[in-house]
Amino acid sequence: MWVGARGKYIVDEKVLSVLPKHAIIMHPLPRLDEITVNVDSDPRAAYFRQAKNGLDIRMAILKLLLLGWGERTAIKVWDYVIIFGGSYNDSMSSYLTA
Repeated sequence: MWVGARGKYIVDEKVLSVLPKHAIIMHPLPRLDEITVNVDSDPRAAYFRQAKNGLDIRMAILKLLLLGWGERTAIKVWDYVIIFGGSYNDSMSSYLTA
C-alpha cells in the first residue's frame, strides 16, 4: 500500500515554508524519500528526538520485564523516576542515581 504513495508526499523546504512555527514533524524512521535531509536542521523536526525517546522507553520496559514488578521497582527515564509497586521514600533514593 505504501509503495503506491511513495514519492507523492515529500516534506521539503516548500512544505516547511507553509507550516506554522509551532508545527512538529514526526516520523517513525527509517525514512526513504518522504523527508528531505534539509529538513533535519529545522527545529520543528522531531523525528530524531522521537526515535531516541522511544529507545529510552523500550529500555525501561525491558528492565522492568527483566527485574520484575518487585515491591520497589523504579526505572529512570530521562529526568524522571517511574516507581512501580510503591511510593517514593528515602530508602528509594539509590534509584535516583542509577
